[in-house]
Amino acid sequence: MMKLVNISLTVKLSCAVDLKKISDDINCRYNPSKFNGAILKVNKPRTTFLIFNSGYVVITGVKKTDDIEKSETNLTKFLRNKGYIVNINERIIRNLVFSGNFKKNINLPSLYNYIREIGFIKETSASYETELFPALICNIKNKKWSISIFHNGKYHMTGLKSNNEAIDFLSIITSFVNSYDNLIE
Repeated sequence: MMKLVNISLTVKLSCAVDLKKISDDINCRYNPSKFNGAILKVNKPRTTFLIFNSGYVVITGVKKTDDIEKSETNLTKFLRNKGYIVNINERIIRNLVFSGNFKKNINLPSLYNYIREIGFIKETSASYETELFPALICNIKNKKWSISIFHNGKYHMTGLKSNNEAIDFLSIITSFVNSYDNLIE
């Protein structure tokens, strides 16, 4: 079973934003010598907004698709309280992150060798360097999908744009993991 754990998206506001003007709020930080955008944090739903002068905003930390509109409403309400007449003109979902568990230990060196020898999809790459990171990372380049598989069977999938892509990717990975008996410890 997989669970959606983070949504990243971008929105384009109907106006430019004066970052100095909005940064007087306790929840908003702006330090142009470190980062050229303002960082706004909101608790319900817990979300972080990276706001740029141009009106371009990166939204991260959204946990459910139902909370996307709530997050956007929090953003526009915050800006309206600062004197802006603002709407959201465009929304693009950039990344969905899912976590899950195969519910079995996986022999990562064997899986890595199996992927390298056999491959399971064209344009696939894999890396497994335990000194750098304790998981096997598998990428499908033409889709920009990635999965990190840990020894205990847990995984994280990134680069996805929809629930359907996540289901398709997990189906591919699951059938591949289940097709090789030596992967299970």
